[in-house]
Amino acid sequence: MQEDNKTAYAPYNFVPFANKVIERYESPDDLPNWSKIDKSLKTGEIHITMKAETPVYISSTERDFYKDSDGKFKIPASSLRGMIRENMQILGFGLVRSGEDIEDYQIYFRDIASKSVCGELKKYYATALDIKIIKNKSGKSVAIPNNVKSGYIYKKGKNYFILPTVSPVIRVPRTQQDVKQYADKVACTFKVSYQQTDNGANIFDKNIKAKKGFLLCTGRPVGEKTGKVNPLYLFPEMDTNAEPLQIKDDDITSYKVDFENRRNTLTPEKEFWDLPKDGQPKPIFFIYHDGHIYFGMSRFLRIGYSNKLSKGLPNSHLRRADEKEIFIDYPHAIFGYATKNYAYHSRVFFEDLELVNEPNQIKNIKTVLGEPRPSYYRAYSKDGKYYNEENFALRGYKQYWLKPAQADLPPNANEKVATELKPLDVGSVFSGVIHYKNLTEDELGLLLWSLQLEDNCYQQIGMAKPYGFGRMKLKIDKLTEFNFEDMYSFDGLCNKANQKSDEDIKNYIKAYDKFAIKQLESKKKTLLDEDIIKDFIYIKSKVRFDDEVKYMALGTHNKGEKALPSISDVRNNDDDTNNEPLDPMQALLQKFSGSVTTQKGRKNK
Repeated sequence: MQEDNKTAYAPYNFVPFANKVIERYESPDDLPNWSKIDKSLKTGEIHITMKAETPVYISSTERDFYKDSDGKFKIPASSLRGMIRENMQILGFGLVRSGEDIEDYQIYFRDIASKSVCGELKKYYATALDIKIIKNKSGKSVAIPNNVKSGYIYKKGKNYFILPTVSPVIRVPRTQQDVKQYADKVACTFKVSYQQTDNGANIFDKNIKAKKGFLLCTGRPVGEKTGKVNPLYLFPEMDTNAEPLQIKDDDITSYKVDFENRRNTLTPEKEFWDLPKDGQPKPIFFIYHDGHIYFGMSRFLRIGYSNKLSKGLPNSHLRRADEKEIFIDYPHAIFGYATKNYAYHSRVFFEDLELVNEPNQIKNIKTVLGEPRPSYYRAYSKDGKYYNEENFALRGYKQYWLKPAQADLPPNANEKVATELKPLDVGSVFSGVIHYKNLTEDELGLLLWSLQLEDNCYQQIGMAKPYGFGRMKLKIDKLTEFNFEDMYSFDGLCNKANQKSDEDIKNYIKAYDKFAIKQLESKKKTLLDEDIIKDFIYIKSKVRFDDEVKYMALGTHNKGEKALPSISDVRNNDDDTNNEPLDPMQALLQKFSGSVTTQKGRKNK
């Protein structure tokens, strides 16, 4: 798609949240007793293999592929568990919990000068900071954020506080003679002495009689092309007689998330933007707006949208989460949970999957591993609505499109933040066991469905999924159930287990399908007819080759007037051409879609 079509595109899309959720157990007392084997329920093992259709990369602390203490390549149990639980959340019509299934915080923004920010957001931002345009002594127009105050942030115990400065912050031009040594500094502070003047302040490195303060050099000097640069800011000492302002945990969380999301785009002195450590107060700007404290090292602060992300969840999820302390859906019933008053063990136990064939490791694959962020509201919010709108709605569960692996750096990528990967190549096969205990037939059916999906579907695991890595075919090799009456004899433990057929697996999945349709009060004959499941199966089965599954070039991702098309839009448009025969070249591409092009132009298969 051409960017002048004004439509957003991305390597990911969203399976919508369900409008109805399934409560599998009404009370914790209804759950099977975890500490005892129940002969009327299902206990056994699932043996699986996963084969890489594109190169796969699971990271370790050394940025190499994950290995155990014996040096064996493995997919760790935690990665497998996370992948299957996410599938179960969708296929099991689970309740989306704020802070557990989605991060719940305020998205920060500041880009008021950009054409990408709508007029209402500019007004919201200008009002929050009380931005006024005044004429300075030279007659130039200057924007002043009147609501922004100066102070020091410090940590005490587990909490963070702000004390204001004894007097307002003083702007110091970088061209001023006595700050010449600081003129080219960025993202740092210096302890200085000063004397306040009518036009600002005179700065001294050391002067016992002068006032003490900190000179703050903000981020990159702005307007370098036009010759204009941002000023330095002189912070007087903190007012120790003032009442400390405690920052709420939610505001600290939002700041941390925003900092981590922007870490790779900040100056090399990244720690400058981080929260202070104990006993190390930092000069900062801050405002108190709409019940929140926003703070930072720039006078034109990044502030949060008025709504948290959880406001965009469907009402069925918000209401159910508020109705009772513990809502036991399928994921919680099978994988366990812990709240203030209740806890329940998982009834499914994953082992690491071990590489069973010879390792074929690709080296020197260089890419950027940054994750897409909810700050891109044109993708994350339905109809591209921003998070200040009262009726904004989140799109759903983020899923990556299947596509050939792309080993080259993304367009306009910053080499400094690129990472070298050492993935295992196409054809790598991993094998392992999943243990289950005291599951009902429908629970076992959902677990099996979450593992193998449909015949034409793939799983995705590991890092670099936006670039096509980690597409794998999961196969259930063997399903066994323990028959406890046959496990013992006069000679001792026989360890007998009944091996189930492929038909048994299908019947368990059907048992879940029948149970779920009834719980949802759906008029559909099968869950495969539900639009949400259609979207999920589509994005897990459709291998795409077009440019619409790439990242948009930097600087263009917010210029589109139209929001990201939904999976349903893509799926419905694709239905008209599904039966058309592929041309020979397209068929060849699909046959060898697992190949990866390295930066040197080699093809690895």
